[in-house]
Amino acid sequence: RMEVQMALKVLSSFGNEVNEKIITYLNTTSQFVDILSGVEEAISDGFVSKVGEPLCYVFVHDKVREAAYSLIPDDAKDDFHCMLGEALRNGISKGDGLDDNTVITIADQINHNLDTLRQSSSSMRLEVASLNHMAGLAAMRRSDNETASAYLRVSLQLLPEDHWQSSYRLSLKLYIATAKVACSSGYMDKSDAALKVIFKEATSLEDKLEAYYLYVNLLHSQERGEEAHMTCQDVLAQLGEKVPEYVTPEESKKMIQETIMIISGLSEEK
Repeated sequence: RMEVQMALKVLSSFGNEVNEKIITYLNTTSQFVDILSGVEEAISDGFVSKVGEPLCYVFVHDKVREAAYSLIPDDAKDDFHCMLGEALRNGISKGDGLDDNTVITIADQINHNLDTLRQSSSSMRLEVASLNHMAGLAAMRRSDNETASAYLRVSLQLLPEDHWQSSYRLSLKLYIATAKVACSSGYMDKSDAALKVIFKEATSLEDKLEAYYLYVNLLHSQERGEEAHMTCQDVLAQLGEKVPEYVTPEESKKMIQETIMIISGLSEEK
């Protein structure tokens, strides 16, 4: 019956229900190699049912889930969640094309013991930072900005002090995502601060372009049109484009027509 107890502890750690895919991932790991047989026994014993599409394992009652979760001592719960997260992280490393729900589920488990993670190896911290970045993007796709911000914050906390040198690409992606989610949540100051870091640390104009685009939109949203215009002019100048100080109506009309033709050509190619 130890297999059933372990299955109940694992299932209860994910809440009242868990996607079958998560348990399948766990079953491929050395720590939980027999978990599926334990889950099947739990179903036979009437503790859990298998329902829905996609398939999920669901406790038959909240009280059953609470009893199952109580099998894990309180002082061991964080470590148990972290162990689940570590085991599941092996699934990510295999590049299985995990969906958003799975990424978020894994991040939620492994984030239970952040104090221990902060003391782990730099490679471990970077892997978990990357995982939380993925979870943050997944939450953003759901328009859950508060949750996305939390994942991104964890990711930034796990980066080494020299992350702009040692983990440049991840740092760039994290600050872009942080700026986006802050702006979407109405925290313009936080968005502005993240963008300013990119302007300072990014090593090429190409790496700054998306940040400039966000910055100009942020300026417009704050009715700072002149600053937005000057920023655009500065970026265009850096790209080698000369912006005339004045154009006649005829010149303006000609440029618009030429632009329409270029865009039309691009559309036809696609």
